[in-house]
Amino acid sequence: MRARHNIILFASLMAVICIWGGVPVRVSEIGAATEEKSGFVAQVSGARRATVSGPGIFFRIPASESPVMERPGYLVVADNSGVRENGITFVIPHGTSPGTYQLVSAHPFDIGKKVEVRAELGSTTDYFNKDTSGTITIISLPDKGNPGRVQGKYEFKVSNSKGERVKVNGLFDFIAKPK
Repeated sequence: MRARHNIILFASLMAVICIWGGVPVRVSEIGAATEEKSGFVAQVSGARRATVSGPGIFFRIPASESPVMERPGYLVVADNSGVRENGITFVIPHGTSPGTYQLVSAHPFDIGKKVEVRAELGSTTDYFNKDTSGTITIISLPDKGNPGRVQGKYEFKVSNSKGERVKVNGLFDFIAKPK
């Protein structure tokens, strides 16, 4: 009888832990097998194959001026930060509201003026950021630097300088933390 009570107690405790997070979930919406629950996931196919998965990050870059140009402020949504083997980073102009937007390959002087994406796939020197086509659907972004939900989905094709082309589709859904 005591052993049965211990089993029920253990099973109840595990159920509570699973409900509060930390449980692997299926990311069937993007064709991935089973991934750890993360805030940002993507499946890459074509010239490179990869799964991108990370906690998701969101931050704002303020506008700035230099003798050469004035750069508008912009938002960054990515799988993670820093050097990583596979990663995806979106640059979104300040003031962008929920909706679906065309992704472009913007000139470096146009950063923050258009919605663009860069994929790092096995190299931190040869990014996939050329001949971009596809869309990002923004469902929600935090307002005015406050913490909040960052949610959306995307599908795009992009090339690197060697002409290698990949197709990427995925989603993000996480809470932005204040800095």
